[in-house]
Amino acid sequence: MFTKITTYFLFFCRFELEEMLILIQIAINDNTIALWSVKSGERLKELKGHSGSILCATFSPNGQLIVSGSKDKTIRIWDVKSGKNLKTLSGHSDSIRDVKYLSDGQTIVSGSYDKTIRVWDVKSGNEIQRLDGHPYFVTKVSISPDGNTIVSCSGGEIIQIWS
Repeated sequence: MFTKITTYFLFFCRFELEEMLILIQIAINDNTIALWSVKSGERLKELKGHSGSILCATFSPNGQLIVSGSKDKTIRIWDVKSGKNLKTLSGHSDSIRDVKYLSDGQTIVSGSYDKTIRVWDVKSGNEIQRLDGHPYFVTKVSISPDGNTIVSCSGGEIIQIWS
């Protein structure tokens, strides 16, 4: 079976969960996350709120939330069912390049062009920890299954391990 989804220019595409596809579409003045059904090809929801291009997004472990990062320097937490923006996290001084949930679903890790990694509490929206040390912008973050180690990559061909 092959389902073709036609939409605007896509900056980012990620397959998540069993029945949904998360697409971030970028058109002129349109910084939108679009959720599509993989089975039907139907557009299910649009999440709007970022004022800059969306560079990353992922579902929470239970599939009920989406976290996104943007050139507007914010991280947003969205309710999948309602499509509402539940929280906006601020603290980075440049674009958010990657966001990940810890397996507990209660903590988010973000990497930014401001050369920092930040750890956030989902419930309060507060920054728990700031990790400095990259000489260049952070491009990716990854978290060990036990949540005790963060690996980050930077534009200067550097990988750092935080524990």
